[in-house]
Amino acid sequence: MTIAAAPLRLTQATLHAGPQTQDVVAAAVTSGSCREEFGAARVPLRVELPPEVEPLRDYLVYGTRIDGQMWDARSSMCAMIDPGRSWAGEAGTDLVFAVCDRSELRERYPLPGPHRVEMLVTTVDQTQVITTPALVVEFTCAPPGAPSTQPAAEPPAPVEPPKPPEPPELGSRGCTLGEPGFAWVLGALGWGRRRRRGGQPAR
Repeated sequence: MTIAAAPLRLTQATLHAGPQTQDVVAAAVTSGSCREEFGAARVPLRVELPPEVEPLRDYLVYGTRIDGQMWDARSSMCAMIDPGRSWAGEAGTDLVFAVCDRSELRERYPLPGPHRVEMLVTTVDQTQVITTPALVVEFTCAPPGAPSTQPAAEPPAPVEPPKPPEPPELGSRGCTLGEPGFAWVLGALGWGRRRRRGGQPAR
């Protein structure tokens, strides 16, 4: 007895875009370097398959198109990606981005603005190919040095400890201790002269 499975029929799939984030991306470039890092607005993608096809997700081939051009981003020029997969790894997913701070990369990657994004789903033998309805993804980049939406709270002013009370001034009582003044020096000299005269023997 032979049991044959029903033939696979690809029906319409849909494409979903996740929330956009702005971060540093390390990706391959067309210049001499293997990869470079640059700021980019990133959007994750995932294709949703019909329930009867979902169990076969890992056996299908996927490809992403942006503005009619195949998207082939990878982490470096040397990175190997299996056919029908993307640098996002999981079958039927991808990560697209627009360059925020490296306009010289416009020939390889999109710049900020609206872009038409769609995903192709193909059987391994390429006898069946479907394309998801296109999404318009608006890539936006925050300007460099843009202030935050909420001003940062100013730190409270430091509280100085109370100063100890100054001691009361002592009133002058008799002589004042301190360095000898000019009058005191003159008095001491006169007393010394009288003492020397008194000590001399009478003639």
